[in-house]
Amino acid sequence: MDIIDEGFRGNAYVVRGDEVLYKSVTGFADLANEVPNTLDTRFASASAGKVFVAVGILQLIERAQIRRSVAVSPFSRAMKSGR
Repeated sequence: MDIIDEGFRGNAYVVRGDEVLYKSVTGFADLANEVPNTLDTRFASASAGKVFVAVGILQLIERAQIRRSVAVSPFSRAMKSGR
């Protein structure tokens, strides 16, 4: 099975250490003008970063490095002020 068969459009890499196990480039960077994606195509990440933050927080909770009951408001104020 290839990711293209599943309707995926974009770039995919599977890497272990320094070894690239799989890479695929498919679809269009600009569909209207049929400009294909390349290895250098940049994609907007939109809200994808939220998933990584959530996983990181859950890992810290799992390791007992933070508690789920801790308020985030002190951190929120610090981020707004740039500290």
